[in-house]
Amino acid sequence: MANEFVVKRAESARREAGAYLAVGGNRMRLITAELICLLTVMLYVLLYNAYDAARVALLPTDHSAYAVDIALATGFDLTVLAVTLFVTVPLLCGLLRIAERITVEREVTLTELFHSFSSKHAYARAVRLSCRCLWKLAVAAVAVRWIYGLARMQTGDAYAAFGAVLAVVCISFLALLWSADGFYTAYFAYRNEDVSVRAAYRCSQQLSRNCRAAAWHFVLEYLLWLVLSVLTAGILLLADVLPRILVSYFRFSEQIERAEATETRLYQSEDIKDHE
Repeated sequence: MANEFVVKRAESARREAGAYLAVGGNRMRLITAELICLLTVMLYVLLYNAYDAARVALLPTDHSAYAVDIALATGFDLTVLAVTLFVTVPLLCGLLRIAERITVEREVTLTELFHSFSSKHAYARAVRLSCRCLWKLAVAAVAVRWIYGLARMQTGDAYAAFGAVLAVVCISFLALLWSADGFYTAYFAYRNEDVSVRAAYRCSQQLSRNCRAAAWHFVLEYLLWLVLSVLTAGILLLADVLPRILVSYFRFSEQIERAEATETRLYQSEDIKDHE
């Protein structure tokens, strides 16, 4: 697939995302959904404060300190995993669902954010989708967490924080490279809800093999906007960048899928003519 075509499809998806967000208060619905998802950060902050207080209160000064610290860290990680699976993942999947419904129905309601809590099947599908798409990033996050913990025990908070930042950059980059095949999984899973998550991932793998450059172009196109969002304390991210990324992701994926299907049919028709 030509790079020029990919660039045009990305620009088209970005423009169409702005048009979709301007309809019927869709932008405000997405921003509200983002703020609700952002509330889960408070849970993680409370968990970390509780873990830090437990370390101060329970950590002994003798040789058993390492064993106690490892036990506390393991308990903290398991609690974070439980909160992620039972709260964060369903809400994030609901955020994706709102964006996908906007591209299909133009107008949606905020109740779509809580769709994963509506039934056991919806919740299980959300967990399977997140595990299929994000388990590699989760492994990277756990690796960073343990690197930071071990470094803090050995060198102190300042050096540990510096090492953790380097680890985040390196491991996240490797995890993104490792997860490239799953870029279109969410698109196939939400656009075809009767298809299993495993089948959606296989479709994503097939499309990624043929259109890998398209996925990377989409990611890199918004990289500068993400950097600018940091400079605005996240206000630009919540108000414009993230809603535009979510909606344009589904529009971009749909256009790439259609183009690939058209290209495949052309190749098949040429093969038939050659055999004749």
